[in-house]
Amino acid sequence: MRLYDPEEEEPCSLHAYGFAFSIAPDRAAKENFSGGDQYVHLPTANPDPPLEGVWVAEPVSLVEYLRLSFAWAGFPGYSIRPAHVPLPPFLERLGSRLLEF
Repeated sequence: MRLYDPEEEEPCSLHAYGFAFSIAPDRAAKENFSGGDQYVHLPTANPDPPLEGVWVAEPVSLVEYLRLSFAWAGFPGYSIRPAHVPLPPFLERLGSRLLEF
């Protein structure tokens, strides 16, 4: 199925085939290496689309990842840290004050 933009004569390939909408850089890019992005495919009828490029837990939906990020005060990577890696004190204090949604 090809969708048409009413102002254009040609079919709109972005709507026909979709595109990746970047949400955030991936783990490699956050560690200052050449990396990719965490993204969702658009357009979609799914109100909670799968988030791709996530290394914390795959497959994961956008809302699940936001919940995980908020639960760890914006540092979701700590959710999969080895047991011998302690939490930074600021993260313990901040995380204990956050409410789940």
